[in-house]
Amino acid sequence: MTNHSQGQQPRAVSNSIPTMKTPPDTLTPARQENAPDFLTRQQVAKRLSVHPETVKRMQRAGKLTPFVFGANLVRYSLAEVQALIQAAKVATA
Repeated sequence: MTNHSQGQQPRAVSNSIPTMKTPPDTLTPARQENAPDFLTRQQVAKRLSVHPETVKRMQRAGKLTPFVFGANLVRYSLAEVQALIQAAKVATA
């Protein structure tokens, strides 16, 4: 388990599922400033103009790395989503 009182961040899902005791949207304002930006599946889908199920497929295909913050709370890195958008722009240019 990750100890967030020491400033460590959650790891991406691999064979074991890392967890974070406090979801990022419930952190105090001081802790939110230091937390990386995470997006919900719906937020990612909106940014990519796709259905949320497509985001799940992208995750299974290895195009997006999920971060698990509890039993059912999955988030995606804003930086990774932005990089995916940039890569798509370059590929279509």
